[in-house]
Amino acid sequence: MSRIWEMAELWIGGLSPFYQSILGAAVFATCTWLIRFVLKKSKATGSAFLKLHTEEDVKKHLLHKEYICAKDYQVSVWGTTQALLISAKWAMHSVLFFLFFFAIDAMLDGDWLLLIGAWLTFNGLLEAHSWLKDSSADSAISHIPEDVVERIRAEHDEKNSLLKRLSNDL
Repeated sequence: MSRIWEMAELWIGGLSPFYQSILGAAVFATCTWLIRFVLKKSKATGSAFLKLHTEEDVKKHLLHKEYICAKDYQVSVWGTTQALLISAKWAMHSVLFFLFFFAIDAMLDGDWLLLIGAWLTFNGLLEAHSWLKDSSADSAISHIPEDVVERIRAEHDEKNSLLKRLSNDL
């Protein structure tokens, strides 16, 4: 088996950089397609591991069918906004995964400056991700002192009343 790998390495090493990148892209695309195909087929088996993805597929279908493709413009805009929000959440997760592994690689290589940069970026993206989560329940702010919550609510109510007066004047 190691002989096969050695021959493959020699063959790939003999290719020009252009052909190496085409080969790499083809292998990446094929692996991605194969994994997505296997995941799609395994969702039909009803395994508990893939239950979340199966439910996501149904939610995605209903969102597109009932909201995005609706005849009512406001409902369609709301559905599109929800789809964009969910898409941003998945993009945020992907970037977080990438940064996590990038930071591990930087740590193993001893690139401390890159590690610090990855750590700061990772924490910034975690904060951005927290803005995508639904935090409308009162339990989301139960750890914050009540006087701080009341002060910020008063500022918020003041800004909202000013915006309402301005919109009524127009």
